[in-house]
Amino acid sequence: MPVLWAAMLSSRRHQRVVHVFASPYCESYKGKTSKKRTASMRRHVPIALCCLLFLTACSVPNSGAFETISTDEIPFELSAAQTTVPQSPTTTSPQSSDPPGTEYEQVDLYFIRNSSITKVQRLVKSPVDANGTLTALTEGLIDDANNDGLRSAIPSTLQASVNVDRGVATVNATRTFLNSLSAGDQRLAIAQIVLTLTSRPGIGQVVFYVDGRAIVVPRGRGDLSSAGEPVTFDDYTNIIVGD
Repeated sequence: MPVLWAAMLSSRRHQRVVHVFASPYCESYKGKTSKKRTASMRRHVPIALCCLLFLTACSVPNSGAFETISTDEIPFELSAAQTTVPQSPTTTSPQSSDPPGTEYEQVDLYFIRNSSITKVQRLVKSPVDANGTLTALTEGLIDDANNDGLRSAIPSTLQASVNVDRGVATVNATRTFLNSLSAGDQRLAIAQIVLTLTSRPGIGQVVFYVDGRAIVVPRGRGDLSSAGEPVTFDDYTNIIVGD
């Protein structure tokens, strides 16, 4: 307001007043503006220098040649090899010939390792009954690295049927079943069948017939049952390993 009011006066004396009042104000304003500009420039100079250095460092060399960097100068995260942990293979596998959408059921089959019996789990096409379980056991071992050292005493030519009544499975085989077995393998073959069948729901005992006649069978400890006497899972637990 003092500057505008003084400018409206026309006398020389009042012009001096204008000089007296306006000049200090303007000089002070110019001084402040100059200081602000100087301070602003000082603040921007370091930033400009940093940008210049950054662009210079990132620029491509004029030579156009590639430089080989020593592996010692590469961070570990960049030079480390990327590895993938493979999934563990399953010990059971369905038949590859089965059509897509086929349902399977896991069954426990018992095979021989040295002079003992061990369990192998396998996927069998569902539904699985007692006859299907015995068929899977008769088929023997599927080629698998985890089956090394295992074998079966049951011949693949076994012809037998299984009938289940009130928890008792009656196995009726042909005479060739016993004739094809050595004395040492008879006990192990019977153990394979008994342990496999009694692992199924609803079966607690097994009785053996040959050509329609009840026979005696060896138990796990080597003693014999009576003809037609049922044997159970517990009769062979002494020769199970890894169950």
